[in-house]
Amino acid sequence: MKKISDHDYEMLNTDARFELANEQTLLAWVRTSLTILAGGIAFMHFNERTTTVNVVGVLIIALGGLTALLALKRYKDSEKAIHSGQLPAVGKGPALQVSLVMVFALAIIIIEILQNM
Repeated sequence: MKKISDHDYEMLNTDARFELANEQTLLAWVRTSLTILAGGIAFMHFNERTTTVNVVGVLIIALGGLTALLALKRYKDSEKAIHSGQLPAVGKGPALQVSLVMVFALAIIIIEILQNM
């Protein structure tokens, strides 16, 4: 049996608050991804089923899935950083999410305008 060194002990002895905060952040991102998924489904359900509506709806649903994957990656990266005693690197996930949501919002506005003409 391997004896635990001081360095190993420090890695195991992280403050539980950091781990709980990391888990809470993961859960917030999962809720966000579920909301995006629901938005894509509602968009497809409540609009006339044209090819454009279907494409935008599927892309919104895919964004919800991508959000969940980015959340898991961020959680694992942060967990690794917490156990090594470092701060996690700044992620690009939030900027990507905001950019894609803005693109989809513009697409939805254009679709709604075109459908009501």
